[in-house]
Amino acid sequence: MSQRQPSPSPRRRSVLRGSLAVPAALAVPALAGAAPSLALSGRPKAGWGVQAGDVTAHAGLVWVRSDRPARMIVETSATESFRHPQRWRGPLL
Repeated sequence: MSQRQPSPSPRRRSVLRGSLAVPAALAVPALAGAAPSLALSGRPKAGWGVQAGDVTAHAGLVWVRSDRPARMIVETSATESFRHPQRWRGPLL
């Protein structure tokens, strides 16, 4: 029997930990130029939590709902200690 080699890619647990480590990363205020009907102060809030799914050895899907247009920033790492994290910036939605 052949032994299974460990994957050098981030494991699901690492990706999930990374997605949960950055719930406050929604740091972009409402679009400039578009006047909101209600002026909200402070950072966008993700009161519904962060979700992750479809995690494979090479990809993962992370999504969140915020109370206003924002950009989600997710940090991932191939190690559980997060020694060399990689930052992913989503589109402004």
